[in-house]
Amino acid sequence: MKDLANCTTDRAIRAVRHDARQAVLTWDDGRASVFHATWLRDHCYLVEARGERQTRTRLWEAADLPGLPTFRHDALLHDDAALEAWLGALLETGVVFVDMPQAPGHVQKLAERVDPLRPTSFGTIFEVESKPDPNHSADMAPGLELQTDIPNVPYPPSIQFLHCIVIAAQGGGSILVDGFRAAEELRGANEAGFRLLASERIEFRFHDSEATCAIARRSSRSTTKAGSWRFGATTGSARPSTCRESESRPITPR
Repeated sequence: MKDLANCTTDRAIRAVRHDARQAVLTWDDGRASVFHATWLRDHCYLVEARGERQTRTRLWEAADLPGLPTFRHDALLHDDAALEAWLGALLETGVVFVDMPQAPGHVQKLAERVDPLRPTSFGTIFEVESKPDPNHSADMAPGLELQTDIPNVPYPPSIQFLHCIVIAAQGGGSILVDGFRAAEELRGANEAGFRLLASERIEFRFHDSEATCAIARRSSRSTTKAGSWRFGATTGSARPSTCRESESRPITPR
C-alpha cells in the first residue's frame, strides 16, 4: 500500500468534464479522476441530499411486535437482496426476527455477513446459562430486567444477535422494548425528567472479585431528542457520578 502521507498536495485541476453518468477531473500532471454520479450523490453534503440518505426510523409498542418483519436464515446467508432488506428493517425499527436453525454456530456465520464481530469483556460469543456462582445477572436463574447491555464500557455493542437454541426450564421469554419510544413518551409526560436524565452523568459499573470496569456517561446524548440510550438497572448508580464524563476506568484486575 502507498503511504498517503508522502503524496504531494500541490496538484491543480486543469479541466472538468461531466455528464449524467460521471464527472472527470484532469490534473496538471495529466492524470484523471473519475467520479460516478451515484457515488457523488451518495456523498453529497447538501442538506436535501443528506435528508434523503437519513434512515427513517419507526417507533413501536407491544401491539406492533407481531407485525415486525421475520427473515429466513438461509436467504440472509446467500441472497444479498434479502440481506439488504433485513438490514434496512433493522435500521428502521431496531429489532427484527430470523428463523434460525436450532444448533450452535449459525448466529456467528450470520453476523459475519454484516461485519466482523467485536469482542467484549465477555468474549465474542456469550452463552447465557444458569451457573452456581455467577459474576453477573445474565447467568442467574431470575429473569433479567430491562437493560441495554454493557453500558459501563465506552462503546457498548451496537447490534446484538440473540439466538435461543434450547430453553432448559420454564419461562425464559424475551422482553423487548423500544427505548426511543419510551424516551419520547417520557419527554411528552415529563419533559423536566427527560432533560434531567439526558443531562446528568450516571456512573455505570461492572464489578466482581476479579475486575472492575466503570464509566460515567449521560443516559442520552441529547436533551431534546433521544439519539442513543444507556440503561442498566444492575450497573447504573442511583446517584449522579462525581467523575467527568470523559473519565473512563477500564477493566483492572483485583
